[in-house]
Amino acid sequence: MNTHYLKFASLLSSAALAGVCAANSYEYTTDANAFSFSDVQSAIRTEYSEPDFTFNDTVDLTINSNSPEEQLSLSGASGISLNSLTVNATSRIRMGVSDNTTVRIGELIWTQATQKWGSRILGGNWEFGNVNIIQDGTETSAGFCFGEATTGALQSLKISGNLTGKISQFRVGKNPTAAYDASRWNSADIDIGGYMSSLVSATFYTYETFENGHMYYKFGAINQSHNLGAQNRCPDESVFTTMNFMITGNRNTVSGGVATMSGDFTTSVYGSGVNAITIALFMNSSDGQLTQIFSGNNLQITGGITVTSGTLLINFRETSGRNHGNLTMEGGRFGSTAAAGGNFLFTDLVYSGGAIALAVDAANETVDSLTLSGTAMLAEGSNAKIYFDFSGDIDWLIDSELNDGKGVKIVSWDSKTLESDQFAANIYESAGDTYVAQFTSESDGLYVKYVVPEPAEVALAIGALALASALCRRRNRK
Repeated sequence: MNTHYLKFASLLSSAALAGVCAANSYEYTTDANAFSFSDVQSAIRTEYSEPDFTFNDTVDLTINSNSPEEQLSLSGASGISLNSLTVNATSRIRMGVSDNTTVRIGELIWTQATQKWGSRILGGNWEFGNVNIIQDGTETSAGFCFGEATTGALQSLKISGNLTGKISQFRVGKNPTAAYDASRWNSADIDIGGYMSSLVSATFYTYETFENGHMYYKFGAINQSHNLGAQNRCPDESVFTTMNFMITGNRNTVSGGVATMSGDFTTSVYGSGVNAITIALFMNSSDGQLTQIFSGNNLQITGGITVTSGTLLINFRETSGRNHGNLTMEGGRFGSTAAAGGNFLFTDLVYSGGAIALAVDAANETVDSLTLSGTAMLAEGSNAKIYFDFSGDIDWLIDSELNDGKGVKIVSWDSKTLESDQFAANIYESAGDTYVAQFTSESDGLYVKYVVPEPAEVALAIGALALASALCRRRNRK
């Protein structure tokens, strides 16, 4: 083994002069096929003449690996803390730690440029500030792996900032719950405070039976064009996994407060795997100001969509043909990314607050719509009116004679549970006149047209709008 070290001077900043320690930079270069953080520590103590050196959150460490082997082992990371870790390697590297130990790294910058497949970390709890995988593997689909699909999972992954670059695999979480448990969002398996932006398609894997149940994955935002996938590799017919994805960011999480995931979001079964994974999606912007868009053409979200805060836009024209589970409206705003006239399939609509945004196309006389295999209902204890926000040129809906004068159908359902006066919508103004939505609830669905209101109807419409806005604000403050 030929190992070379370069020493860098510490940078003393004004913060250091004020009593805050500046980061100290160290570089370690090796061509070994296997090495450890203990090796790095020993070398630094000798080469930098720092006999008491230990890894801590003031240390900036650069590791240069020149081994020609396909895969290397970097051990001894359990309990390590660093301000930053930069890895430049020709081979992919596996860093494994013991369960119930924690690794804390402020910023991880990774470049592995020669071998086909990506580097990976395994086991334990990993906490980062930001992660940037500049290059990791030469294969088109290669990227960094958080856990491995077949050999080992992380217990948890927490990134307070952004996750960017070539990321291809997630195998994270060893503490599923048998049923959905909202309190588990406080200790999510994956918790990314900023945005994720992968340069390759990324897959969330299951493999072993301990993943039977619900997993919890939080992202400030997902802002990328590459696909996301959820793949089951478990051969046990009794294992059913739900991956719950929550969007939690604010208007500063991404530029302009709008994040777009334009790739597909799909599920698959690999090899002897049996049951497809269920994907559930939650929108819960921390300040109510983030818009998250899923505009892919194949969105296999079947475990339901819950909107609590912020704006969630889904491609109503996607082609998966799947029933997406329940639409649960607790606040915020839900609508489509596509041209007006798309239709989205759910089981039940469960409402306690927020706005369902439906776009209107006057030229083709069409409007966005929902199809429910079940019904529309109010959440337990709610007395709200289900609120719709129609956008576009609504003139063609004024006094519409469609469907025997009921107007256009915006919701189809299997059974009727709510009456016409339990729905509300925005007021429409045209040529100085004011119009309000008139709903008709029938056994096959909900119809709407706009009419000239009586004075009392205007007051009711304004009241419904004010109530919907108040509910949104209340949710956003939580």
